[in-house]
Amino acid sequence: MSVRAGRRRLSALLAGTLLAGLTAAVGPAPVSAASFSFAANADAQVSAASPGTNYGKAKTMGVGTTPQVESYVRFDVRNVTETVRTARLRLFVASGGGTVDGPAVFTAGSTWNEPKVNWTSRPARTGGVVFDAGALAAGTWVEFDVTSAVQGNGTVTFALVGTSTDAAAFVSREEKKNKPVLVVETAPAPPPPPPPPVEPGPIRDVLLAPATGAWWGVHHKISASLSDDAKKQAITDFEALISRTMAIDHYYEPWGNIFPTFRESWDLANGRIPMISWAKTKTTDITSGQHDAYIRARANGIEALGQPVFIRWFWEMDGSRNADVAVSPSAYIAAWKYLRAMFAAEGATNVAWVWCPNASGFEDGSAQSFYPGDDQVDWVCSDGYNWYPSDNRAYQSFEEKFQAHHDFAVAHGKPAMAGEYGSQEMPEAGRRAQWLRDAADAVQHRLTNMLAVVYFHSYSADYNWQFYDEPDALDAFADMGALPYFNP
Repeated sequence: MSVRAGRRRLSALLAGTLLAGLTAAVGPAPVSAASFSFAANADAQVSAASPGTNYGKAKTMGVGTTPQVESYVRFDVRNVTETVRTARLRLFVASGGGTVDGPAVFTAGSTWNEPKVNWTSRPARTGGVVFDAGALAAGTWVEFDVTSAVQGNGTVTFALVGTSTDAAAFVSREEKKNKPVLVVETAPAPPPPPPPPVEPGPIRDVLLAPATGAWWGVHHKISASLSDDAKKQAITDFEALISRTMAIDHYYEPWGNIFPTFRESWDLANGRIPMISWAKTKTTDITSGQHDAYIRARANGIEALGQPVFIRWFWEMDGSRNADVAVSPSAYIAAWKYLRAMFAAEGATNVAWVWCPNASGFEDGSAQSFYPGDDQVDWVCSDGYNWYPSDNRAYQSFEEKFQAHHDFAVAHGKPAMAGEYGSQEMPEAGRRAQWLRDAADAVQHRLTNMLAVVYFHSYSADYNWQFYDEPDALDAFADMGALPYFNP
C-alpha cells in the first residue's frame, strides 16, 4: 500500500467510515497543482414512465432500463490554459445504488434547464459511448474517464444511460456532501521558483527559530478525559495519517492547571517542540501577587525539562470576549512582564515567549496596543482563519489573513508564527485543498518571516477545521508537511 493510500484508509477509520474499494477509484482523489475541480451546475434524472415529470430537485440521479431512467449532469470548464491530460467524472453511489453492471456515459447537448427538463425534453446525445462502467459498490465514489469528451474550456453535459437490467443511483448536487465533480488535469505545471535564500539574521537567532525554512505544527484536538497512553496514541495515529512527526505539538492548559505533564518530556523525546497555550486569568490579579506560588511552580517545572519550549500566554487578548480579563492594554503588558520576570528569576530561560493576538487585530490596530515590547517578546504570533462560507463571511487566503501581522513582525525584527490557522470545507470542490497549497506557497516565497505555522485541527458545534471528511484537503495538508521548507 502506498503512503497516500495508507493516509486515506486511516482517515476513514478515524472518521468512523471505511471507504470501500471498487473497480473505479476512491475519491475525491488529491488534486495536483496542474488540476482543476469543477462542481456541477445542473443535474437531473428523467424517466420514460413519467415523461412529463421533472426531477431536478431530487437528491439522487437514477439510471435504469425497467423502466428506462437516464440522468444528465452538466459542467462549465473554465480557466484551463494547458493541454488536457485527463478528465474524470466522479460520482458517489448512493445507498442501495450498487450494481453489477454500471451505466454507460455519453455526451449530450447542454441547452437544457434543470428545473424543467423531463423525458420528453431531455437533451439529445451528441456522440458515442465515452465510458462504460462495471460493478459499482453502494456508498463509494466511482470514477469515469471522460478525457475524450473534455479537451479544454466550455460547457459539457454527460448522459448516464443504463446498459443492463441493473439500476443505479448517484448522489446529486442537491445533497450537502458527495456532490458530482469533474476533475481536469493538464500537462504538468512548471515547478514553482525556489524559495529565496535565507540570509543569517536576528530572527534566526531567536530561541527555537529554525536555521532554515519554517516549523510545521498542529493542534490536534484530543479529549482531556483520555488516559496518558490514549493521548499518545491519538497523536501518533494522527501523525501516521499525515505521514510525518509534527515539528510543533500545540495544546492548551487552562490557568490553574498543573504542568509540565507527561506530554512535554514525551514530545521532546520524540522530536517535537511542545507549545503550551497557557490560558488567561485577570491580569491585575497576576500583578497583585495572588498567583505567585502557582507561577513559580510552573517556572520550576519548565526549567527542569532542560530543553526549550514555546509558551503562548493569554492569546487573543485583543478580542472583545477577553476585555474583562485583559482589563486594559497597559494591565496586560504589566502582567506579561511580571510573568516573564518570575520565570527568569527561577532560571526558566528555556522558554520562547509567544505573543499572540488575533490576525484581524493587526489590520484594525487593536493588537498593537497590547505589544509588551521588543525586549519582552520572542515570537510575534497571531491566530487567523478563513471563515468562508460560515456566517456569510468572505473568502480569505492565508496570505491575506496574515499579511498585516507579518508586516508587524518584520518591522520589529521578530520571527512570525501562525499560532492557529485553518480553513473549513467549502462548497466548491477542491477549494480547501487549493487554499492549503496557496498557504504553503505564501510562507515559502512571500511571508518569509513566518518561521512557524501551526494548524488548528479541531472542531466545534458550529465550525469544523478537521480534514477527515475531505481526503483531497488532507492530502494537500500532508503534502505541505512533506515539503523540504517545512522540514528544517
